[in-house]
Amino acid sequence: MATPHDRIFHRTFADEAHAAALFRLALPPELVEAIDWETLRKHSNQITDAKLKKHFPDHVYSARLKDHDLTLLFVPEHKSGRDSRYVLQELGYVLAVLQNWAEQNSAWKGLPPVIPLLFHHGDKPWRTPTSLLHLFDRAGLAAVRKKDPGLAAIIESVSVSMPSSVVDVAPIDEAWLRGVALPDVMKLVLLCMRVVRFQDDAEGAATLDRWRDLIVAVHNAPLGQGKLEGLDSYLLKITNLGVGPLREVVQRATGTGDELMSTAERLRNEGVAEGEVRGRIATLLRQLQRRFGELPKSIEKRVQAAKVAELEIWTDRVLDAKTLDDVFAAD
Repeated sequence: MATPHDRIFHRTFADEAHAAALFRLALPPELVEAIDWETLRKHSNQITDAKLKKHFPDHVYSARLKDHDLTLLFVPEHKSGRDSRYVLQELGYVLAVLQNWAEQNSAWKGLPPVIPLLFHHGDKPWRTPTSLLHLFDRAGLAAVRKKDPGLAAIIESVSVSMPSSVVDVAPIDEAWLRGVALPDVMKLVLLCMRVVRFQDDAEGAATLDRWRDLIVAVHNAPLGQGKLEGLDSYLLKITNLGVGPLREVVQRATGTGDELMSTAERLRNEGVAEGEVRGRIATLLRQLQRRFGELPKSIEKRVQAAKVAELEIWTDRVLDAKTLDDVFAAD
């Protein structure tokens, strides 16, 4: 189930201008200069293969070089904290992207380079591996390198590395955020994701007040040129400010805050709906365990990721099904 961080990240970087700003922060300056940013395009994820879709990232971008006939693919991902399995997750995304590209380009003779990018917005700097080579080192390659550098170099030359470019905003402070060249709405998102969410209620309200000019700039931006729906929802979910204090902050900045009331009501309704889904999932898992014993992890994950319609079908089948396969059989 998507987290508030997932939703705000995916909503923000679905915009090509915001994605370009993130990529410019992450990539080496020479590569940034070589890319024709006017060609940056977001690919629609119309995936029909169920297995491929399961491992496909939310956003894939492409851009061409200025002076060379080469297209690059970009796969951005975010983490709100350290995740030791990030590299394996990103590897799955890269393989899925290339497989989909090959299927969409039947006459292909080569594959476009894929550049993974990690946006980390936890409270502590990212210290976990960002490439397969880092994982190989942890498994013993680093020790080989110390004892026999030549042999280690040969192993590195014939193995896959797949490094990620990382934007780690854990060390940032408000002074950095003031000076960095980013669109206003991205600055506000970064402020909320990296600063406000780690503060108590009073500190969070004070921080938003200090950035009143930024709230005004985002609020006054023409539709489609900076406005970001969903930031109010994000703040209400990740902080304990509540509607009243948050509304006061917005009113002091923009003169209005009435829209927060409708947002709060929608979130209350969503909370009820999510609670109902979680209840259905728990009930189905309990019924399956009582009927068939300990469940495979794959079945648990499938149930937890299911839609309401699927849960209803499987729940109806539990009483009469003779095996787990009967419960989850395709219609």
